Amino acid sequence: MIAKTQSRLALIRLALWSAVGRLDGALDFESLSVRSVRIEARTSHLPVARDGEVETMVLPLHYSIRPAALQVFVPG
Repeated sequence: MIAKTQSRLALIRLALWSAVGRLDGALDFESLSVRSVRIEARTSHLPVARDGEVETMVLPLHYSIRPAALQVFVPG
């Protein structure tokens, strides 16, 4: 999700839309599907929530998807 605004009200609306399973109704946000993304900001560090913990990370941030990188076994 990419925020088109930085207002707290817009973030609260996003949380509400998410809670009812209707993110398609969140007009202040844009959803994209990409294989990789680079995140930059005006500062050199940014607080990032990762695995439920917030930590300060050095920018730029790089995230990528690795298709089929994890094998999952399902009992059956």
